[in-house]
Amino acid sequence: MTLPVRRGRDALPAWDPFRELEDLHSRMDQLIRSAFPGAGELGTAEAWSPRADVEDTRTRTWWSLSFPA
Repeated sequence: MTLPVRRGRDALPAWDPFRELEDLHSRMDQLIRSAFPGAGELGTAEAWSPRADVEDTRTRTWWSLSFPA
C-alpha cells in the first residue's frame, strides 16, 4: 500500500481564516441586499431603522421599539 506524500510547501494552499470571514461577510451582504432591495447602506439616510424610545431610570432602562405591521 502506497501512502500519498506531500512535496514542498505549495502542495496545499494555506488556510486564511480572515479570507473565510470576508467571504462570509460578502455572501451575507448579498443575501440581505436581495431580501431588502431598497435598504441602502448602514449609516446613510436610506437605511431603515425602527423607531426607538429609551427611558433610563436609576434602577431600570426601558426600551420601546416600533416595527411596521
